[in-house]
Amino acid sequence: MWDIIDSNFCRSRLFHPRQVTKITPEGAKDFDIPVEEGVFLGARWYIHQELQPTVLFFHGNAETVPDYDNLAILYHQIGLNLFVVDYRGYGWSNGEPSFRTLLPDSKKVLEFFLELVKDGPRPIIMGRSLGSGPATNLAATFPEKFHFLILESAFGDVVPLFQLFGLQVSNLTEEIENALSNRRHLAKVSLPVLLIHGEMDELFSLATLENNLEAVPHNRKKSVILEGVGHNNLLLQYNKYFSSIREFSCEY
Repeated sequence: MWDIIDSNFCRSRLFHPRQVTKITPEGAKDFDIPVEEGVFLGARWYIHQELQPTVLFFHGNAETVPDYDNLAILYHQIGLNLFVVDYRGYGWSNGEPSFRTLLPDSKKVLEFFLELVKDGPRPIIMGRSLGSGPATNLAATFPEKFHFLILESAFGDVVPLFQLFGLQVSNLTEEIENALSNRRHLAKVSLPVLLIHGEMDELFSLATLENNLEAVPHNRKKSVILEGVGHNNLLLQYNKYFSSIREFSCEY
């Protein structure tokens, strides 16, 4: 399976890495997280107050850690620190992105991150678009480590995502879904779950949101639909976006 979905053709269709220079903003801390011999992932901790909860954030495709330099203050305003991590080949990270390493790398990131926040309150796990995969998998595997899970613009079943980009993997459907499907991993999540989605999302429709919500096997879950926005511009509705997170954190 991995040889097929990590072929050069598949990876070029599904991963869109950007390289950037590391310039640490004031008040933040940068890290190079080792995930394999000679391979590291760049991460940035935007700290408001160290004893406040921190959001461990896995970003979307074609994004990098510094894209969040101007957004971190919005998390600070609702009482949260923000820790954003890149994938292989993104930002100042080295290596090449692949599906084979996506989830194992996230577990190495979690180990590193938990050491940083061990004296603070339980963190929140969050993933946007591509990053919803690692976030959901970690939430399902290590529920005791987190307060709750937030997914933004999340995919559901992963085979339709491959097909969306012109990749035919129907002979591997079951194996791929078991490994990478958000919907299947959500069925194992015991944490409270907040799903945030754009009404006009052009990649993952509201039906995807509904299926993901239904997959969560308990009632400590909520979906928030942001009117008039799509997959990549949810923060045009930043007031509702962040008030939803604040209210959910108060509820749970």
